[in-house]
Amino acid sequence: MPDSTRSAYDSPDAEPDLSGNVTEQRSFSLDLAVLDDVNPMNWNQIFGHLAADAEWRLCEYDHAIVAMQRADGHLPRTGFHDGSWRVLYRFTAWDAELPWTVAENIARVPAGHEQFEAPIFGDDATAVVIEGLDLSLQVYEQGGPQHTQSAIDAAGPAVKRWLETAAAPSGHVRSSGVVLIPMNGAFELQAWLNPKQPGWTWMRVIDNKGVVFEEAAVAIASREAVGFSLDDREFFYMQGVIPLPQGPGFKGTAEFWTRPAMGGEDVRIAVFEVEVPERP
Repeated sequence: MPDSTRSAYDSPDAEPDLSGNVTEQRSFSLDLAVLDDVNPMNWNQIFGHLAADAEWRLCEYDHAIVAMQRADGHLPRTGFHDGSWRVLYRFTAWDAELPWTVAENIARVPAGHEQFEAPIFGDDATAVVIEGLDLSLQVYEQGGPQHTQSAIDAAGPAVKRWLETAAAPSGHVRSSGVVLIPMNGAFELQAWLNPKQPGWTWMRVIDNKGVVFEEAAVAIASREAVGFSLDDREFFYMQGVIPLPQGPGFKGTAEFWTRPAMGGEDVRIAVFEVEVPERP
């Protein structure tokens, strides 16, 4: 399993544009002191909740552990979808040279502040880093300051729900399975799985000739922390977008593997026959 460097939603040509001329400064209100209540002592509780809840995707982006909120079970409200990169919940540090670490147009504010100013730049864009002690928000919005404020306002209640939830959501009693949905230059993976233990889970596709298909790209893009249960009837949602080069569709096999959080050998948890869509 290769190290995961980017999530499924952040290909190099879909980075938020953090450059551009500043046109004005705008004031924003903040009520996010709750970020300071998140710390490594309650990470296991929070990670278990995020992994099991289909509304969230817990994954890695540039070696940082991050959470993304899904919309309607498909694409999360982050990434460059429909022109907006909304909120990324970051638990661990970015690489030091990343734009989110060094870009000058980003407003940086401690979570305990009640108000701050941020530059409006480029095409009515705003970029904000709100720093808690062990949880930070990355907010990028192209739709104007009012949408930036709405994204910030929604973050606090979401984090409070994580902290108030004592147990992770149960799995859905249903059959396991996988669906691959064609997209422009990619396909979307939707699967219901139960790895039976915490860890990182990813997909491996083998074509009808027994050749592993785009192993690194598929593994990195699909890798996610998935909920788990000892009940064989329960399954948990896994979803990702796999960016791929052009090529014909084919029938093959999708294997799902888990690397246990407690260490040990990688475990193959499920195998399905699949049809990989054509990539025009």
